Amino acid sequence: MVELIAVVIILGALMIIVYPSVNRILTGGRKTVDDLTKKNLEDASTIFAQDIYICEDSTIINILKNDVHLNVTNCNDAKEALQSGITFSMDILKQYEYIAKADKCSGNIIIRMNGTKMTNISADVSNVTCN
Repeated sequence: MVELIAVVIILGALMIIVYPSVNRILTGGRKTVDDLTKKNLEDASTIFAQDIYICEDSTIINILKNDVHLNVTNCNDAKEALQSGITFSMDILKQYEYIAKADKCSGNIIIRMNGTKMTNISADVSNVTCN
């Protein structure tokens, strides 16, 4: 009986020592995954903004009109909106397959082009949360 109590005490002491380390590792891993997901969202948003800038066909105009609810009728309107900043739900990135794995994320993204060069596109995903 004394040996059993000693084993229980030793196992309890090990749990007290090991649990914080394991919890810290798991929590750190979760933060890393969230950071990577947000980086992927930022990249996908930048590609979406580049598609707006390039404006090859009416598809991007229809997305901006129907899904983002902007009053745009042509590519020049789309570029002007991009320079002013476009706020949209990240669901649009999923719907039009700019990103595949972000099912647990939600929120709005802001894309903007500073100046007239496509290289000056930025994406703000700080309003997106991932559970």
